[in-house]
Amino acid sequence: MSVAEPIHPSLVTVIVPVRNGRDLVSDLVARLVGAADELTEVVIVEDHSTDDTWAVLHEAVRGLDQFRVVQNPRSAGVASARNYALTLARGEFVWFADADDEWSPEIIHLLRSAAERTGADVVVCQAQLVGVGRQATVIDGLPDERALSRRDAWIALLGGELHGYLWSKLFRRQVLLDNLFSLLSSQSDFTGVARAISQSETIAFIPDVLYQHVVREGSITRSRQHRVDNLDVCVAELRAHLVADAPDLVDSALYASFVTWFVLLPMAETPGRVGAPFGVVVAESRRSRARLRQLPRSAFDQLRPSVRRRALLARTAGPFYSVPRMALQRVAHIKRRRS
Repeated sequence: MSVAEPIHPSLVTVIVPVRNGRDLVSDLVARLVGAADELTEVVIVEDHSTDDTWAVLHEAVRGLDQFRVVQNPRSAGVASARNYALTLARGEFVWFADADDEWSPEIIHLLRSAAERTGADVVVCQAQLVGVGRQATVIDGLPDERALSRRDAWIALLGGELHGYLWSKLFRRQVLLDNLFSLLSSQSDFTGVARAISQSETIAFIPDVLYQHVVREGSITRSRQHRVDNLDVCVAELRAHLVADAPDLVDSALYASFVTWFVLLPMAETPGRVGAPFGVVVAESRRSRARLRQLPRSAFDQLRPSVRRRALLARTAGPFYSVPRMALQRVAHIKRRRS
């Protein structure tokens, strides 16, 4: 771990990358001011925007002593920006947020209080995915308070109770390694979370819903680029940690089921959902089918019923599953845009 300045006890460093976000800045700074207390510092890392975000940020934080606006030394994406900001973090704890999301004003206070009360290295709150129509679904965290060992955290990750989202978690700075995030075009959050868990003794959950990840038209999370291969990078990262920490889990049905819902189903479904070329949809669905057929039946038994049905259909039908699904999704998308 590299820390530019001494760590300050109880201080929370908030890290927010921003690129081409001039229209987000005013609301972002207001939300951060609303959540910050006297034991908070905010590092906003500007990632070589092509608009005037840099100037707008400086103007927005004028007079806010707890805020620092810095520029990533190189333009290499959000993972690089976060890695750079971590070298500047002075807090005992670190929380990452996305510039276009929303959160409770209590998030920093409640996460820090839980960390100090439990001694946990990572604290996880519940988070919601808020769709374009403002419909909200819980996507991370547990509805009760719980503390897990590292091994149990790996099991929770494999079972889908713990996810690789950054913004629903507070980390002790000491468990965040140098170059924490892999330089991927997507899914770098997952590699950072996995590496942090690998250095942690206790992972605590609190039931509060404190963060809303907002999906907007044109959002990077709705990018039409095809990035399924990054999921295989995440699985390789996770597998390496399991080999070191819990080797018995590597050959388990739970691990195989994780690969199914985390990689192989997205391989069959994501290209069509994001509008990839027809040839890519067919090729990826065939690749998914081939890999699904290599898995033991016990891997499917671990899945939730709705996911199991989709996986078995993709395993059996290949393109005859993905192509009709793509067509139905596009029809639904057109209807939503017209309504």
